[in-house]
Amino acid sequence: MVPTTSAVKFEITYAENFRQRVCDENDSDPFGHLKTKIDGEYLIGTDDTYVGVWLSEDLARLLAQTEAIVSGSETRVTFRNGPSYLVAEPYDETVDLTHCLHLEGAENPEERWEMERTFTVTKQEWITELVQASEEYYRDVLKLNPDLKKDDYLLRLGEELEAAKERLDVLSNQ
Repeated sequence: MVPTTSAVKFEITYAENFRQRVCDENDSDPFGHLKTKIDGEYLIGTDDTYVGVWLSEDLARLLAQTEAIVSGSETRVTFRNGPSYLVAEPYDETVDLTHCLHLEGAENPEERWEMERTFTVTKQEWITELVQASEEYYRDVLKLNPDLKKDDYLLRLGEELEAAKERLDVLSNQ
């Protein structure tokens, strides 16, 4: 695999009732929408579609996945709404990422559909953008409802954010 440099962009959109869920209902894991672009092309979602996610839980799971990426182990996150799968296949400095819409494709690259394209980015770029998007979400929730800081979902998200930042430091020092 030839290392490539790609611009990674996470697009998180809050559901219509986000503010109500967080403020009035003390929901620490509200529903939202995720799209991810690499070099302007969609890895997750399209212009008209997105992956529905429970933001705190799914972002924490993506952040936890960075441990395997940094250590060089293939890993997969299952998005519960669908389901669909984000497969990460790390190499030395890069990671191949594929958003699979069916389990067979997630388990076996030979079974992937034509639309399930693989993108290669540096581990650093992927983790940096994921951390930035997750931090912004985390801050937004706590700004709306500071009482949620001690909630289990947000505690886990905060812990995974800190661990992912440490992994970024490791990558920077390699």
